[in-house]
Amino acid sequence: MSLISVVIPCYNQARFLGKAVESVLSQSHKELELIVVNDGSTDETERVASQYLADPRFRLINQKNAGLPAARNRGLSESQGDFLNFLDSDDWLAQDMLRTLLTTLDQNPEIAFAYCDIQIVDAAGAPGDTFSVGAAREILNGDIFGSLVQSGYFPPHTVLIRRSVLDDVGPFDEQLGGHADYELWLRASGKGHHALYVDQKLACYRIHGNNMSSNRQHMFSTREAALQKISRMYPERFGSAVNRMIEDREEMYRAHTWLNTHYVELKTWVDELQKGKDWLDGQWNTLRVVVAERDKTIQSLRQRIKEING
Repeated sequence: MSLISVVIPCYNQARFLGKAVESVLSQSHKELELIVVNDGSTDETERVASQYLADPRFRLINQKNAGLPAARNRGLSESQGDFLNFLDSDDWLAQDMLRTLLTTLDQNPEIAFAYCDIQIVDAAGAPGDTFSVGAAREILNGDIFGSLVQSGYFPPHTVLIRRSVLDDVGPFDEQLGGHADYELWLRASGKGHHALYVDQKLACYRIHGNNMSSNRQHMFSTREAALQKISRMYPERFGSAVNRMIEDREEMYRAHTWLNTHYVELKTWVDELQKGKDWLDGQWNTLRVVVAERDKTIQSLRQRIKEING
């Protein structure tokens, strides 16, 4: 059975860490190792993590604060698995997540990494937004480079990736903060490594006040840096993806222009239809009154005839 290494970097997320750890240790796939990298936390992270040291599959690494990508890389360098998953300390995995993605990769040896859908939850863990990775992206399988450039990406804990792919393309870029994972998927895809999407919500993504993604300035600058780097590495492929994006925008612009041009005409047509509907409603209501009066008259005549015939 294949060994899977799960790396959890943690910086001051002690309140969520237990859920993340337990979601890994309770996986239906048992051949795994879990490495928690305490990235210089000043809260109770070390104490919470130490509670799991009795499990031989669990390891705790304490280091000075070096940032999220560096903590992931530390865990990567210490790991032994043939497959890797990178789980943030405030998120968690469904019980069959690793087994499902591993089966996908075993059945498709040409695929570099498999990824699944997410369930967005609130700070307390209650299901919230109905966002779907699959619905948000254009191309989900195979060569997803252009799709990644055009329409975003997926959280790192949705992915199970072969170690051989990371050996080929290298670890996380430690200068890219919250977009280091995005750049890694782009780098791997740009080099020709293909992906497969599993349309199941097997990873929970928690939204709370301290998400790195809520820092819009940081996320904007690191995304720009990631795309600049990828454009230099794969200029032709990047150019094709941007060209496709421009074509999509032009189609949207043409549709918007058509709507603007025909807005008055369409509105007039809709107004006329509404007037027609209002007239028909009025006629129908009048007819109902007439029919009701007729029925009343008929009933009165019948009663009168009955009285006469006594």
